[in-house]
Amino acid sequence: MLALASCSGGNGFPTGGTIHHSDGTRPTLSFATGGANNRYLQAVWGQTADDVWAVGFEGTILHWEGNRWSRFGSGTTTMLYSVWGSGHDDVWAVGAAGSILRWDGNAWAAVTSGTTANLLGVWGSGPNDVWAVGDRSTLLHWDGTTWAASSFVSPGSFYVTFYGVHGTGPNDMWVVGDDGDDVIVHWDGASWAFTRTGDDRGLTGVWSVAPDDVWITTGSGVLHSIGGGWSRPSAAEELSAVWASGPDDVWFVGDHGAVHFDGVAPSTISPASFGTLTGVWGSGPGDVWIVGGIED
Repeated sequence: MLALASCSGGNGFPTGGTIHHSDGTRPTLSFATGGANNRYLQAVWGQTADDVWAVGFEGTILHWEGNRWSRFGSGTTTMLYSVWGSGHDDVWAVGAAGSILRWDGNAWAAVTSGTTANLLGVWGSGPNDVWAVGDRSTLLHWDGTTWAASSFVSPGSFYVTFYGVHGTGPNDMWVVGDDGDDVIVHWDGASWAFTRTGDDRGLTGVWSVAPDDVWITTGSGVLHSIGGGWSRPSAAEELSAVWASGPDDVWFVGDHGAVHFDGVAPSTISPASFGTLTGVWGSGPGDVWIVGGIED
């Protein structure tokens, strides 16, 4: 474990991966990795306010322990795209070329995935029910012992690239992506249901506030479903990820900063100078972490 310091580039902004924090208002910079352009952090997830993980470029894994960010060895130099866990001693990170790492409370270690596809999202309902999704129509399931491919069949003639996965339980999970057009699939615990909304900019992230309250980020804004059907409640923006503490506290992040939905209307609360934002997670309305990167 190594404590870290931040660096700034010639434009006055920090270069490399960035971490911002919000107490419910405009996010402020908490930490920057420094380094070359495009060395972005990709995702953030936590168990509690003092146990938060961020992952990204070259196998980078950072941990917030309540008062500072520290770097942990990952054993890989591949890009890590997503992180999720069921507890303090059971955390998963997934990434390029089928990379899957697991934290057991003491160290990160590689776990065999059985695929070379890029894994772009991970989520689970518990320690024995975890899903990893990615390109080439990849949907993997962890049953507590091994990772195995799902029986999902692509709806068209092209592979689907799945970017996001989230749900409320083992019988209610959403996976989103694109195959040239948008792809939404829902798992009810027994089978997959497929739908499209007509969004040809690609679907990038998903969050289920409740079984009948689902948000999706897209290359042209957000989609929202309340009890069925999809609406578009925001202006067009290129968004990458979504997190919510409840129906009146939803955060979206992307190329143009962060957007917050208060239950009435979305509003932009950070400018594009925050760089490209790629991941968001919070322990509650007053404790939200946002990761991404800034080029020099």
